[in-house]
Amino acid sequence: MTEETATIIFSAFIRFSTIGLLVYLIGALVNVQEYYLRIAAYYESRAMSLLLAGTQDLDHATRFARYARVLGAENIQFSKQPPTPTAELIELLKNAQGLSGKKKGD
Repeated sequence: MTEETATIIFSAFIRFSTIGLLVYLIGALVNVQEYYLRIAAYYESRAMSLLLAGTQDLDHATRFARYARVLGAENIQFSKQPPTPTAELIELLKNAQGLSGKKKGD
């Protein structure tokens, strides 16, 4: 292998590694963003409950509990949680290993 070929291979490895790392980090940040959006919705519903509880003549604790139950974000059903980037990477490696094992056995 010449020095020029080694340089090209090393450069390609660095580029693909960088792209892979960026994809991994973006996947992780998307999951964190979804988590923070859920937390924001939860606290916003609590704040709305407190505001509404102070506007009527019933007992404040009873009103807050009623509004929190109705407006609470925990009542919203979300679909299946997206897999983490690490779980996706492990699944990809398992599939790749399974495919390479099948080729050797055939």
